[in-house]
Amino acid sequence: MAASQYNCQYMVSMMKLDYLNSGGDPTWLNGLQYTTQKIRNLAKLNGLMAHQPWLLKPRHINELVSRDSNHNPHNVWTISELAQVMVILSTIHSISIFVAACGIVPEIDMVGGTFVDFTKLQSKQYGGSASIAASMMSPFSMLPSPNSDADATEVPQSSPSLGSSPDLTKPDCDFACDSLRSPFLYSVTLPPLHASKRTYDETTSKAHTAELIRRLLLERDVCVADGDDFDVDHTAEDDPCGLGLPHGYEEIQDTFPAPEPRIISPSLSTSLSDAIAAATQEQQRTQEKKFRPVQEDMGRFLDMSCQIEPALFDCRSIQYSVFRVDEFRWEDDGAALLSKCLPELSESLQDEFAETLNFTDLSLFDENEDQHEGGVDTFAFRQAIWYYTLRLFGLVYQDYNYKNMSKFLNMTMAVYVRKACHCITMASEPPQPSLDGNDGSGPQLYLSDINKIDRNDFENMGFELRQEERCHINVIVMEACKQAKLLYALRAVDRWERRAAGEIEEDEGEDERF
Repeated sequence: MAASQYNCQYMVSMMKLDYLNSGGDPTWLNGLQYTTQKIRNLAKLNGLMAHQPWLLKPRHINELVSRDSNHNPHNVWTISELAQVMVILSTIHSISIFVAACGIVPEIDMVGGTFVDFTKLQSKQYGGSASIAASMMSPFSMLPSPNSDADATEVPQSSPSLGSSPDLTKPDCDFACDSLRSPFLYSVTLPPLHASKRTYDETTSKAHTAELIRRLLLERDVCVADGDDFDVDHTAEDDPCGLGLPHGYEEIQDTFPAPEPRIISPSLSTSLSDAIAAATQEQQRTQEKKFRPVQEDMGRFLDMSCQIEPALFDCRSIQYSVFRVDEFRWEDDGAALLSKCLPELSESLQDEFAETLNFTDLSLFDENEDQHEGGVDTFAFRQAIWYYTLRLFGLVYQDYNYKNMSKFLNMTMAVYVRKACHCITMASEPPQPSLDGNDGSGPQLYLSDINKIDRNDFENMGFELRQEERCHINVIVMEACKQAKLLYALRAVDRWERRAAGEIEEDEGEDERF
């Protein structure tokens, strides 16, 4: 359910296999409606924690733990159970973010792990034994159906025999053959590659990397000289909007050197008309290229009546306010609340967050101790990524200098972190009929490619980085998202407990959706 919220096929495929190997009831994998009411009650919490955790209120906790007379006691969660659920949901959500950011795909023998380009298949004779064997070993015939978890190995009766299979090399038959042999009928047309993503500006990336290293070395020297003190006092000029937010919190300023303007012209030996024709053909070829991602319908694991679209936190919203962490800190309040229910897990999470932020080999790209005495301390860079991710969830730390986000992050890196946090857009589309006779009732989920992270984003983060450093950045984003979700969830639990004890009275407002 948590992985389906991010439409993460890798996590869904892995956990379904682990669930069955652990002796789980296979019926539950048919959809959320086949589980118990107690599990179904978590759908609202799952949706809120995934995409807009700042909307979590004590009333959402009360709906899950209330023991009123109109509630079945078997469907009620205890606070300890709910705390563990929150940890599980936030963990799977954050891992799904990491999977999408790193481009991890399922194994070949799992749903989503197969890609077949039928336009490259060479099958001149289907009567031969080799062709029959190749057809029988088609990965589509061995993968489970997206509509159920039983193996879809049966061929429809309307399917032609192997000896009379049609010619796949004919363009008119490219998709018709798949409809007879495969339950996966997804056809995605690739849009033309955006102009900004066609080239990698290596010159600008190297210049920004050199500038980042210079700033990191200067920051290290300043911290050593000044004792790493930070003045938290803010003037009216630091907060021109009067929201009480630190300067540099709302937006990141572009403080890195601007790229040098370049003029790209066609070769002198190529006429302008030929260059335009070649570009047009390339665009048409990209538009017409199709592939079939083997992906199941994960909407069956979600309650579509309480779904919410991912959204960026609006600092000026009148429906909610920023989360001032000095009022509910993870180290003091969140971990303490969690330790009452899950003491060992609370300590493990604290170590996990600390290790993520502090892990380093004192190098950046190819700059290390050989070039700089003592190496390159990237703590300020890692810290900027961490706090910018928390800022995307509306968390404010009064003891952090938010000017450092603009100092150590360029705009490309900021956009990458934002896409990694909110890369999935869930929406409903009209139901489509399927070949198995199902009328396709109920809304389906699809991904919007507008903010979807891709390989180009991973390879162009704005700085020259090694592959392991790129993965480390994704880990930082993943863990910061996890902590932000947990802080909102645990704060809702804390407020519910204090309201039950009569310590606070909070006007939560009305929300028709939740």
